[in-house]
Amino acid sequence: FPSHDRAFVKGRGLVSVAGNESIAVAATSVDADDAINVTLEGSSNDMAIPSYYVVRTASTGFTIYFSAPFTGSCNWSVINQ
Repeated sequence: FPSHDRAFVKGRGLVSVAGNESIAVAATSVDADDAINVTLEGSSNDMAIPSYYVVRTASTGFTIYFSAPFTGSCNWSVINQ
């Protein structure tokens, strides 16, 4: 593959969530076709981890929506596609 076709990390970070059903992440490098990866880390052992989905706004960032209020942290990365 030519070097310009390879995937690479465009941005990454960690956001804390305190009992919310969503969290907005500012990431101006997000394009319409980038991959957004999210890993949830709960704040306690007995916590039910909700399902989630991501909605992007190109050049602005993305919002992570949870199926139930979530408390913990979200590790995220944006991969160029």
